[in-house]
Formats: sequence, C-alpha cells, structure tokens
Amino acid sequence: MNAIIEFEDVHKQFKEKKALTDVNFSINKGEIFGLVGPTGVGKTTSIKLLTDQLKPSEGTIRVFGESVTGNHTQLLSKMGILSDRSVLYERLSLYDNLRFLASLYDRPVSTIEDILEHVGLASSRKTTYKHLSKGMKQRANLAAALIHAPEILILDEPTASLDPSAKANVHAFLRQLNEQGSTIFLTSHDMNEIESLCHRVAFMIDGTIYLCGEPAQIRSTYAAPTVTVTFADGNVETFNNSYTGMTSLRNAIESRKVQSIHSDEPSLTDIFLDVTGRKFA
Repeated sequence: MNAIIEFEDVHKQFKEKKALTDVNFSINKGEIFGLVGPTGVGKTTSIKLLTDQLKPSEGTIRVFGESVTGNHTQLLSKMGILSDRSVLYERLSLYDNLRFLASLYDRPVSTIEDILEHVGLASSRKTTYKHLSKGMKQRANLAAALIHAPEILILDEPTASLDPSAKANVHAFLRQLNEQGSTIFLTSHDMNEIESLCHRVAFMIDGTIYLCGEPAQIRSTYAAPTVTVTFADGNVETFNNSYTGMTSLRNAIESRKVQSIHSDEPSLTDIFLDVTGRKFA
C-alpha cells in the first residue's frame, strides 16, 4: 500500500522538555490509523507538526511524498483538520459558517445539508455557534473539517464530549468516508473507538512510538494461551491452548452442554496498562 503520511526520525524539543523522540510511523492511503496514549505524551504535538503549526527539531514529515515544511498551503488544502481550535465564528449560524467555508473552497452549498445530517445537526442549522452545547460544537467543528471533501482527515479526539448516540453516528459517517476513499488519522482516549474504527493503531509513550500494528494482531500477540468455556450448568473452566488442553476441552464439549467459548484475548486497554503500567487520563 502507498504511504500517504510519513514520520521519519522525528524529534521535537521545547526548551528543556523533549516532546517527541525518534518517532517513526507511516499511514497508508485509504487507512484509518489511530494514535493513542495518555495526556501529554505527544499526540497533539504530532498533529501540530503534521499540519505545520510546529516545526520538528529533527527529522522529516511527508504528506503525499512531499515535506510538510514549505508546502503548508498546498498540503493543507488536501486536509480536513479537527483540533482543539475552532475555525467557526461565534456569532454566525452553523449554516452560515459552513456556507462561508464552502465558498472559500469553491464547494457547492448543497453539500452542507448532507454533512449536517450525518453529524446530527440538521435541526440546529440556524443556531449561532456560541449557543451550541459543547458536544454540538464538537460535531460542528467536524462538519467544518469535512466541508471541502479532503483526501486526509486529521481528527484530534473527534468524539470527545459526545453522547453514545452521537458518537455512533459519527463513527458510521467516518466509516462511510473511509469506504469512499478518505484516509483518516485520529487520536483518542477511547480504546473501544480505536478498536471499532482503526485498521492500525500506534501506542505513544513519553513521546515515542512504543507499539504499532493491527488491533487484532496486537491482541493476539498478548493473548493468554488459554480458552475459557462457560457450560450450561453455570460452571466456567479454563483450558490450556495445547494438545493436552484441547483434548480435555474436546472431551468436555462432548459430554456437557456449552453456553459459550472464547480465547482469552485482552483488550487494547488491558495491553496498554500491562506494557506501560500507566493509565489513560
């Protein structure tokens, strides 16, 4: 697959504090890629470097094969960005905000209604931005990031502050955009979100990439070599994933009614806590 975003030996130093150290990862065209880690480990710094809001102290960041540095305007026109800063005007209605952005990118206003519908804000189109709730503002900012049909979506905590229903709608919309060809790079504290959406995920710890791979592959690598069976009588038994253990499991299944059976794979959250000893916050 073609790498559409590349971080190569990236370092970032803020005076005495080292924010990123030797960061290397790439994101393929058409992929949903997640970057996870506790607050303050360098996720947002990585996004600011990618969008040319900051310059790396060392290393190279490429988008579409070109260095981000010096190609700010050209590259950003191909990106949709949801960050901790809103580009929307407080006193304009949601619809007027999006109409203004559409005019900047020469996009038809007919796309606005479709985007508002997908982010669940169609009924709030006439509401001024300052009167939207925190969760609604988050969805409005996502709509703004999508207005110019970008090839790459860069989303910093895209569903923060959203209720479960709104979060599910945004997830469905992001999957649809990805199926249509959008490449999505997101950060999140919600590991269920990461497992649900992402083709690959990278764990960032203290400014460096600790682990990177497909969620299922990571879970399999850290899975316990056991299988747990719940029987119809309520008893739960664990069998070793070995020849002897599987022979015992087969005998048990043949002689007793089974309610459920599953391999003992940890969640991504379990793995994160295990390998780092740290919590998300």
